[in-house]
Amino acid sequence: MLNEGHKCDPDSTSTSTWSSVDKRLAKTPKIFFMDTGLVCYLTRWTTPDVLRNGAAAGYVFETFVVSEVLKSYMNAGANLRDVWFYRDQRKREIDLVIQEGRVLHPVEVKAGILIGADATRSFSLLEGLSGYEVGFGHVVCQTEEPYFISRDVQTVPVWAI
Repeated sequence: MLNEGHKCDPDSTSTSTWSSVDKRLAKTPKIFFMDTGLVCYLTRWTTPDVLRNGAAAGYVFETFVVSEVLKSYMNAGANLRDVWFYRDQRKREIDLVIQEGRVLHPVEVKAGILIGADATRSFSLLEGLSGYEVGFGHVVCQTEEPYFISRDVQTVPVWAI
């Protein structure tokens, strides 16, 4: 489970990352399945076409990407507390925030192939957090090759995560 503004720790209660920002954060956790095959089975999406064209295709894609990122962190022995997501009381979200010390790397997940700068609009939400800087950002999507959206944001093909 990922909590917004809280670090991910599936075995204990989360502790706040942003003591001075807590008043702006929503308190609802975001739950992801670690097995999208199980999601498809439980929802009876039995063919790739049903999943690809279904109303929840974007949610399942986001679940897949988040689970792959978390599994990569676990397999590398990295700290899962450095991966979380951001949502404030105005429902503005960043799908993933990867923290390296005082540097925050925003990540959006989009099921599309061609991604525009509007997909990274929420990255600016991190700029107001004192004591932290916003690092290079990414948009994980279904593009075949990476490309820059801006000078500090690049797309990442889903096959590369």
